[in-house]
Amino acid sequence: MKRDKQSLAKKLQIYLNSNPDWYKKVELFVLADQWGYSPESVGRALRTLAEDKLIQVAYYDGQYAKNLAKYSALQVTQKPLIPTIIMRDGKAVAIY
Repeated sequence: MKRDKQSLAKKLQIYLNSNPDWYKKVELFVLADQWGYSPESVGRALRTLAEDKLIQVAYYDGQYAKNLAKYSALQVTQKPLIPTIIMRDGKAVAIY
């Protein structure tokens, strides 16, 4: 059974608008997998929604990779990062 890309994009947009927070792409992969879609289809739908300015995208650096994507509805603002201060080699270091 072939699924319509527009219906996946619409489902993702509705989910993001109904749940105002930032979601990593992998979290949305898991959600769409429950709907029966592949990760490639989810990535394509998210990029299309972001290019059409229907959702917003931000990029962050993970522990093992850089420029990872996270998505949210348009009205959501990013929460400020609060550092954790630890001592490393006798110096205070901020960890975000």
